[in-house]
Amino acid sequence: MEPLTVSPALLDSLQGDLSGLPQDDPDRRCPCGGDKCDGYGHVYTGEGMKICKAMREQEIIRMLPEFEDWPVLPFTEIRTKSSFLATRSFTEAELLARAAIDPVRDPYALIELGGHGRSKTYSALQVCRICAYKNVPFVAVRFPAIINQYKRGVDGCGWIDRLYAQIKKSRFVFIDEYGREAIRGNLDHSRIALNEVVNRCYRQRFLTITSNMTREEFKKNVSSDLVSRLFTRNGYSRIIEEPSGKEHDLRDQPRLI
Repeated sequence: MEPLTVSPALLDSLQGDLSGLPQDDPDRRCPCGGDKCDGYGHVYTGEGMKICKAMREQEIIRMLPEFEDWPVLPFTEIRTKSSFLATRSFTEAELLARAAIDPVRDPYALIELGGHGRSKTYSALQVCRICAYKNVPFVAVRFPAIINQYKRGVDGCGWIDRLYAQIKKSRFVFIDEYGREAIRGNLDHSRIALNEVVNRCYRQRFLTITSNMTREEFKKNVSSDLVSRLFTRNGYSRIIEEPSGKEHDLRDQPRLI
């Protein structure tokens, strides 16, 4: 058989075509640098391929762009800290996490109200962490971000539509900071946004809402439709109210995490 020869003109042409191909994307490289995987987040085990822990953490960070609390520790690791103190928010979030990753459990909502520094946000982010590692779809967003998009009018419609599409695909939904500050200026926007979220989650998805309001303030500011869904004993919602005041703010206590 005659050896295959390629003309210089064809080589030049191929080189030109190849030069336009995308180069290696550094964002696709695993943060571990290939120490624990193949460099792209693939760990090959006797049970098949798994995602490298460092790559998974990076993916979670991308899913939680607005939350500066990341990374959070697992529930089990936090419980081993000598400074640990279990708040109701922590305990209820831990129970919700177990339920959310169990495909046979019926969804329910956890409404966490009350003072700052009671691990409301941190505990909900721990639920997000567990969902991510168990491949359970979730979405997390700060409520003020939703309101800001409503204020933009038509320009914010695309962002809002994408959020609601994400909620539809999720099993766990986390809405943070439905607080006094978020509803100032336009109560209608606040009620519409919360209604839309709850309507998409009611009895279909696990939902956590955090707020610095008291139980009475929260009940007063939501629509009558949501009062019947969230405050009646219909089996969907669990409402807890943490104590308020600096003496209850665990962030200022030396014994806490």
